[in-house]
Parts: sequence; structure tokens; C-alpha cells
Amino acid sequence: MPEFYCWEDTYGETEGPAICRKISAEEAFPFLREKGHVVSLVGAGGKTSLMYWMAETCCEMGMRVLVTTSTHIVQPETAIYAETMVQVQQLWSDGKIAVIGTGQGNGKLSAPPQSLLEETMNAAEIVLIEADGSRQLPCKTPGDREPVLLPECDIIVGVLGLSALGKSVGKTCFRPERALQVCGQGMAMMRKITETDLAKLFFSERGLRKLLRGRQYYPVINQCDDEEKLLQAGKIAKQLEILQSERLSDVFGTQQTGKTVPLIGSCFLKNSPGKNAIQKKQEKVSMKRYEKNTQMFNYKIAVRGGGDLATGVIHRLWSAGFSVLVLETAHPSAIRRQVSLCEVVYGQTATVEDMTGVLAANVEEAFQIMEKGMVPVLVDPEGECLKEYCPDVLIDAIIAKQNLGTSRNMAPLTVALGPGFCAGKDVDVVIETSRGHNLGRIIREGMAKPDTGIPGMIGGYAKERVIHAPAEGRLYHAHEIGDQVAQGEIIATIETENGSAPVQATISGLIRGLIREGYPVTKGFKIADIDPRLEEYENCFTISDKARCIAGSVLEVVCRDMLQKL
Repeated sequence: MPEFYCWEDTYGETEGPAICRKISAEEAFPFLREKGHVVSLVGAGGKTSLMYWMAETCCEMGMRVLVTTSTHIVQPETAIYAETMVQVQQLWSDGKIAVIGTGQGNGKLSAPPQSLLEETMNAAEIVLIEADGSRQLPCKTPGDREPVLLPECDIIVGVLGLSALGKSVGKTCFRPERALQVCGQGMAMMRKITETDLAKLFFSERGLRKLLRGRQYYPVINQCDDEEKLLQAGKIAKQLEILQSERLSDVFGTQQTGKTVPLIGSCFLKNSPGKNAIQKKQEKVSMKRYEKNTQMFNYKIAVRGGGDLATGVIHRLWSAGFSVLVLETAHPSAIRRQVSLCEVVYGQTATVEDMTGVLAANVEEAFQIMEKGMVPVLVDPEGECLKEYCPDVLIDAIIAKQNLGTSRNMAPLTVALGPGFCAGKDVDVVIETSRGHNLGRIIREGMAKPDTGIPGMIGGYAKERVIHAPAEGRLYHAHEIGDQVAQGEIIATIETENGSAPVQATISGLIRGLIREGYPVTKGFKIADIDPRLEEYENCFTISDKARCIAGSVLEVVCRDMLQKL
């Protein structure tokens, strides 16, 4: 059960935990004892857990509690999940909360059918709605279509997690570019989040107060795990008071005055010094990484290709503090789009894990992007910009199984991934990309293993897990990356000159990769990848083990070269 504390307007007059007052759930959220409310939870850092705690609290008081989502939530256990009004009524009769939504087949629920939503909301005594997503990050800034608030909503609970403090915006915040706009710090993705930043995200109409429009608003600072965290939360609460004093008409806190902000978490735990030590170490490493180290900053790397394997290499080099320029085509065809920087070409920016790529118009703009801690991507498949950029290292990561124009005279050190290159002739170094014992092996003379055309074995499947276009035309999605599908299920459709051709799942599993909507494909073109391991959902959105292995070898080659030149 969570504990609740608040910081009042005595902050600044007294220091230390003495100004932190433990409060009851009723004080933190008085609306929980009142029937008829429709409560939307927004933000990040624990809002789902808070929502279910609220639901159970109201249920214990004898209320008919309805839980749902206007976006997506994880599908709960069947004991509280209902698909019909009859099932909802039965759960209420049994003294349980009722969760409704539309199953997506991937362990998640989307918004329920409108008819069921209306019927259940009319019968419920309190409704709790998760109104946006955050990919389990502690910090969040809403997108253009977020949050999704129902007209009946009269209360908004905004949640942010303290674990974001001291960490980079790009690493801890969902939609970091919007967070930077709110915080007014320019495009500095690696800038550390401060107490003032979180206060601004709580307060801003482009932050958690978006679409408030007269609704009651309760900011909740979550993850207050110890005394130090409570002190940090107090600083945020004080900043909220300052912001509130500038706009007296705004509604804040449990007293609608902004002088009381609920803080929740497992407070005053004495078993977490290790966690704080780790956090401090991470912060120290982050500071060192982004200091202007002249030698590393001037050691320039160019990577041809921005697909999933290339992105794994780019991420490793970027994480080590190197400046990296990515060269792509005008129409990249990545399958694993969620972990491919080439998507920058279509959307101007793309974030893979904690790394953000930005489309650059020229080399000068690319340098400006590097200085801000991000990775520039240039549309330059021929590498014309290399004459101006003058890289110390050129890495061919196109993975075309053949050499598309890379030569040793393009840079002092040239590295190529996979077959199609001869080390010592075409390039200086080749990295083995074929799964097996030699994956990631550094080859300084000779070639990598020839392409077999058969993908590596995953979950007992090899070529079966890769899907190729059955016809020529434009591809349109029936499912998205991360969706669970059954063998034979239609995952996409190709619109041809003579009609349409369905694309069926070759095996059951998770869609790990799927080419962009509307992409023109030829017959036999690789368009999708299915992972048979249903438990590996997060793998759809993170860099693969294969990419990380290859990236480690590339980093070794680069570091050795740089040290030799120092």
C-alpha cells in the first residue's frame, strides 16, 4: 500500500523532513469518497499502479468501480476483466473492480466499444481511465493527440516519477523533444532533468495540464523512495507554488490552492543507499560523456546505412562519446523500424532507446546537431558529403550483401559489416554478421561468411519467420509492430494494379518488423519479420543481441585506431 506525504508552504522556512507531513489517502485524493467522478490519469512513472490502487480503495468502500483506457493499457488478469455488461455486473456483485477494453491480441487493451463504455459508465459510481501512454518511462510530455479525455472527465491526475531527476531528457522522457520545448532549454537531449523541469511539466498547458479546461487537477510526484527523494519532491512542490502564484486562477493540489501536492511512494526506506550510489555513478558517467572532449569530438565517424544493425553500431559509438554522421537513401526500407535511425528520413526525428537522430540538410547543420548530443542523418547514399566531412572512420553498415561503392580511399580507416567485402582490399576491416560462433569476429584479411539467404535461427524458426511480398504494389498494414498474430492471419495487404494480395503470417508470434505503410514493394521483397517468442515483446522496441555484438566489435576497432593516433 502506498504512503502519502505532502509539502506545504512552510518549505523554505524549515529544512529537512520535518516539513514533510504524512497524510491520509482521503487528504491526498478527497474525490475517492465521492461518487459520480470520471478520473483520467495522465503522465508517467507509475500512473497505472496508482490507478489500480485508487480502484481497489474505492472498491473497498463499496463502490461500483470501472477501470478502462482511452488509449492502451496492459490487459489485466481475467478475474477482473469484462467484455460485456453482464460480466461487469457480475464483478461488481462479487465485490470486485471491473476492467473493460478491446483485446489487441498482444497482451494489451485499447479503448472499449462505445456502446459498452456508455452503458458501464452510466452504471458505475466512479470511473478511472488511463488516458495516455509513456512506454514505462518516468517522464512524459503529451503528443498532439494526447491525452485522450472523455467529455465526462471532471478530474485529471497528473503523475511524474522522481527517477527522471538527474538523467537526460532523451533517456527518461517520452517525447523528449516536446519536453524541451516546455522547459525552454532548446534542443539539448542530454541535458539533465531538474526539479524545475518537472514542475514545468506538471504546470504547463503543453505538459500534464493539457486540455484541463476547468477540470480539477491533482499533480502527483511518485517514486519518493527515501528522505533524499522527499527533499527533491519538496523542491518541485515549491516550484509549483511559485508557478501557481503567477496564475492564481489555476487549480492545483488537494486543496485547490497549490499549497499541498501529494507525494507517493515507499517513503523513508532505509534499504536503498545502493540505488542512490548507482544513480550518482550514472550521473557522473553521463557528465563525462558529454563534456567537450576535443580529441573524441574531432575524431569523426561516418556510417553508411541506418537500418537496425547499423543503428546498433551507431548507438554503441554514440554512447561511447563519439561524433557520428549517418548517411541514408531517400527512401529507406527498414523492417525493424522501431530500432532504425533511417526512420529520421520520414519523420525528421527518431529516437531509439536513449539516442535521438535528427535529419540534417548539410554537413554544417550536422555538426550543430552533434553539439547538442544527437545523431545527424543526411540523405546522401553516394557519400558526396564525405569530402567536406572528412571522417576518420567510414563504416559501411548498409548490409546489402555486396559492396555498393565503399572503398579504402574514403577514410583513413574503413570498416564493413557482413559479406561482399574483402578486408585488406575493399576495406581495412570486415565484421562477421552471420549468427553463430564467429558472430562479431574482426577480420583484417579476407572476407566474411557468404550470404546463405537463410536468416538465423530464432525460437526454432529460420526462413519461416521472414515474410516476403507475394506481389508487386503498395503495402498497407492490418497489424503493427509488437502485435501478436497467429499463423495464417493477415498482417498486411498489397494493393496491386489488378486488385489486392493478402500478406499472411508464416508462423505464430510477435510482429518484430514490418515495412512502412504505403511502401512500394516488388514481388519477393522482404517486408516483415515475426518472432515466435511471445515473451519477447520488448525486443520489438530495443536493439537486438546481434546488433549489440557487432557494435562491440566495431567499437573495439575504432578505439584501437584512435588510441594509435593519439
